[in-house]
Amino acid sequence: MNSKSIQHIGLDVSKASLDIYMNGNKIKIKNQSSDIDEWLNQYKDIPVQLNCESTGSYSRLLIQKCLCHNASIALINPRRIHNYAKVVNRHAKTDALDARLIHDFATNQSPTPLTDEWTKQDELKQYHTYAEQLKKLKTTLLNCLEHTDIKEIQADIHKQILTLDKRLKKIHDRIDAKLQEQDNSSAKIQTMENIAGVGSITSRTLLIWMPELGTLNRQTAAALAGLAPYNQDSGSKSKKATIRGGRP
Repeated sequence: MNSKSIQHIGLDVSKASLDIYMNGNKIKIKNQSSDIDEWLNQYKDIPVQLNCESTGSYSRLLIQKCLCHNASIALINPRRIHNYAKVVNRHAKTDALDARLIHDFATNQSPTPLTDEWTKQDELKQYHTYAEQLKKLKTTLLNCLEHTDIKEIQADIHKQILTLDKRLKKIHDRIDAKLQEQDNSSAKIQTMENIAGVGSITSRTLLIWMPELGTLNRQTAAALAGLAPYNQDSGSKSKKATIRGGRP
């Protein structure tokens, strides 16, 4: 399909609602399953691409619905939208105006839509995030244990830590099983763990949050991780290069 024939739709996503803008038309719908289904049905035979910022979990339902309806949708780095607003000199900010800004950006830049692989990768990210939360909870309990000498409290904390360890093992096993379902994941993990200082936790974390590893050159991979130094030179002045950017 010719990208020029695609009509872009801008969406500003919040917990309760979706603000939508397309060709001068503004609407707001609830961010819930039935409302999204009903709205998407009207574009069943129309070449459109939905576009929203990658700002967290509130867009998950919308993306899942789009993939189920075979509707094209792209996630855009909020930093790009913010910079675009500066370029076009737009300073006012409301949900409706943000939807229009996203629409205008997408119309000009044609961001790459998501594929069905997004769902699998999103599940991995959720498992990994949950595991990190359990680790923080375990750290909190260990800190509590350090500052009490009451046997009853100590015993209770030890029980909770034991339970957390079992849950963490279960989550890590689930992550490993899901990674094994992906093509070349074992080879990527082995390659990373051949590097000194990279163990199982680091290799799996990188593969979950940067699945493109193995298909990028080192410069692009560093930029995606937010570790690429960018020059700040102008005329005869040359400032120290600094790292910035990366995946939100």
